[in-house]
This record gives sequence, C-alpha cells and structure tokens, in this order.
Amino acid sequence: MHTFLALGLLSYLLGLLNSTRLTFIANDESDTAIALTQIIRGLQQPSLAILALPSLALSDGVCQKERSVYLDDFLQRLHRSNYKSVVFSQTELFFQHIEENLQGANECISLILDEPNQLLNSLHDRHLGHRLSLFIFYWGARWPPSSRVIRFREPLRAVVVTRPRKKAFRIYYNQARPCSDSQLQLVNWYDGDNLGLQRIPLLPTALSVYANFKGRTFRVPVFHSPPWLWVTYCNNSFEEDEELNSLDSIEKERFGSRVVAITAYSCCYLSI
Repeated sequence: MHTFLALGLLSYLLGLLNSTRLTFIANDESDTAIALTQIIRGLQQPSLAILALPSLALSDGVCQKERSVYLDDFLQRLHRSNYKSVVFSQTELFFQHIEENLQGANECISLILDEPNQLLNSLHDRHLGHRLSLFIFYWGARWPPSSRVIRFREPLRAVVVTRPRKKAFRIYYNQARPCSDSQLQLVNWYDGDNLGLQRIPLLPTALSVYANFKGRTFRVPVFHSPPWLWVTYCNNSFEEDEELNSLDSIEKERFGSRVVAITAYSCCYLSI
C-alpha cells in the first residue's frame, strides 16, 4: 500500500515539474529539434532570437496542444549549423532586442515558443511589425489558430508552425497573398519520414507574392510643396484625408497634401 502511495506521489510531483519546463519524451524531443532546425535553416538567415518563457502553460482551448520543444537539443543542432542565437526568458528584454535591430535597420528573425495571442497586442503597440522582422510561433498546436480569434495584421510578418502528427510539421504564413487580409496560408511543410523540408527557401519571396496585386487598393500619403505643384497619379484618383486636412493654416500654406487611393493589378507608380 505504501509503495503505491509513494509511486502516485512521485508521478504527481513529476507532472508538476513537467508543467513548468521545456520537456518531451526522448523521441519527440529529437523529432521536434530536427524539424525546427531545418525550418530555421530554410530561412537562410545566420542569426535567431528565441523567446522561451519559464512557464508555457496554455489556457486557450482553440487548438489541440502538446507540451513544447526540447530547447537544449534544438540549440545544439542550431549551433552545429553555424547559427548564432540569443535566448530570452523575459518579454521586455526580447522586445528591446527587436527594437534595437529595427533602429539599426537589421533584419531580425524570432522564434517564439508560446501562443501568439499572448504577444500580438504588445508587438502592435510597440510598432515591432516591420518588413525587417519575422516572428515564428511554435507552441505544439496541431492546427493553426482561427482567424476569428487571432489576426496577424499588416505590417506584422508572422509564421505559425503546427504539428498535426508525429514527425510532420506545417508552415503557415500571413503574407503569402497580395491582398491585405493577413490570413494564414499553408506555404511549406516538413515530413521527417520523407525528404524533410518540402522546399527552400522556407517562405515565398515578396517578388513572387506581389507580382500581381489582384486589385488591392493602397492609400499613399503624398506631401508636396512649391514649386512641385504637378503630381501625376497612374490612375488619376485621389481623395482628401481628414488627418491631413487637420493641419494648421501655416502648414497648409507651406505644403500641399493629399492621400492617393491606388488600385493596383500588376505595378503602379507615382511621379512627383
């Protein structure tokens, strides 16, 4: 009787320990580390910032989830591939790192081992969404989050990696289409039982995505001052903007301003 009680207590304590650490069973640890290493290498960037919070307790019931990745194995494999990485356990330090890179006009790739809804508001509030920043989210979900629950609004560039089954990972990207809905689209996948990563580079290039804008409308603010009084718009359409009309009288005398609404299909231009 005492033996069974001791075994039960031991299992309970191990469960509490596992809930606050980045652990997996041995085979899953290796599978996840190998897959994430190949996914990151598919980006062809030499450095990576990793956000691994001390506790990865997941409370949202939208996706089926697993615990997390075995971080040590992943880092060892990443470094053997000549990658540089910096690991953060505090969000504030992580945000400061992104801000410093943006101020220096440096491209920054980040792997976030947590659900996106915990950080999206902070990323938008601190204006960290930028063409030079890419945020990769992996938290062991089997399916991507619903667009009704989480929206990856432009200019944020976001990738969500899911794990529908063992040794299989899917890569979703929010800027895989030229329209501005920012919905996640399946762009790549990894199969550990086949050839690994399906294609390299990991994500579609901006050149291929925006080769055809498919009628997307852009609102472009244009400021001009004398003697540059002649502004040509490729589709001859413009409309005044309320914020620009709120300029005081002195600014209105010095500068002319308007907002251009351009509907683009292949390419568009502004000549001032």
